[in-house]
Amino acid sequence: MFASILKFYRNSFLNLGNDFIIKKSERKTNNNIWHQNLFKKNTPTQKEIITWTKQLSLLIKVGITISEALKIAEAQQKPSSAIYKLTTQIRAAIDNGTTFSSALKKYQKEFNHIYIAMIEVGESSGTLDICFQQLTTLLEKNYQIRKQIINATIYPICVISVAIIVITLLLTSVIPAFTAIYSEMQAELPAITNFVISTSEFLIHNFILLVSIICTGIYFAFQQFNNANSRMSIDKAIYKVPLLGHIILKLDTARFASAISTLLNTGCPIITALEISSKTVSNSFFTKNIKEISNKIAAGESLTLACEDITLFPILVKQLLNVGETTGAIDDMFNNVSTNYEIECENFIKNLKQILEPAIIIILGLVVGTIVVAMYLPILQMGQLI
Repeated sequence: MFASILKFYRNSFLNLGNDFIIKKSERKTNNNIWHQNLFKKNTPTQKEIITWTKQLSLLIKVGITISEALKIAEAQQKPSSAIYKLTTQIRAAIDNGTTFSSALKKYQKEFNHIYIAMIEVGESSGTLDICFQQLTTLLEKNYQIRKQIINATIYPICVISVAIIVITLLLTSVIPAFTAIYSEMQAELPAITNFVISTSEFLIHNFILLVSIICTGIYFAFQQFNNANSRMSIDKAIYKVPLLGHIILKLDTARFASAISTLLNTGCPIITALEISSKTVSNSFFTKNIKEISNKIAAGESLTLACEDITLFPILVKQLLNVGETTGAIDDMFNNVSTNYEIECENFIKNLKQILEPAIIIILGLVVGTIVVAMYLPILQMGQLI
């Protein structure tokens, strides 16, 4: 009897221990799944899309079918990557009888309107290899422009952010210590020292209010930006910003001109090319002007006449388009506009970066130096009196 009871308790503890181990293992598995889902990339990067397009372009150029090209591209990728899963899904759709362009339409987050439109043109005209080559060039151009803008802005943003943190810490932590010393001395302080102390006290007493105002302003700005009417006014005003507005307009024009040149070169009709190319620019005011040109051409006007009343393009661009329309080489003229503006923008960004970096350091140095001098100036004056 006693042996039976011992056996029962032993089996109970063993089962309890096994359950604990199993549940612990399940929790670990669930944590791993959660961790993988948290850090997993759901969509491929722009660089991966460019590499993928380049691979398909080379394979199709030598006469391989799109399905076989996708299979080869799939073998070059890691099974865990987002681009591998995308390739597998597109290849499966094509194997089931769907066209390549129709398969891409299901993934418009990864492939924009111009990408799909060029593939459609290539499939219908039998020039898919040429379309892929031009598409690769277009994607690489846009990627390089975006990369230059990011490289030019990331340094100033980092320096300014660090400077704001340092200045805030000085005003909220260091200055109050000096304020307490000077208040005990009851000495007359220089105007610049009083100004710094007043700024510090205002920041300390109203810090939460200031943060709330900034957050409210950011929220209101986003709300206005998402509103169609306000967005149009904001986008129009962006082009009028001194110095930067002009270069932003050139960047948008270069992106648009490059896209429409590529589309026209593949045999896409001018109206369709205008509508698709306008979507490559995020500025709603720019898009509105392109739609007006498209509507005028659809009504029977020439490209030159349609662009006459559009203030978006400078006279030189209009003259080039007029020459291109006369000679039947509109795509070449758009390509020239794109190339010239890209060179101008690239030079401007390089020069701006060279000017901004030392200028920001000097300005921030002056601000921090002024704060330090303002706080030590009374001590220096007292030393002279002694």
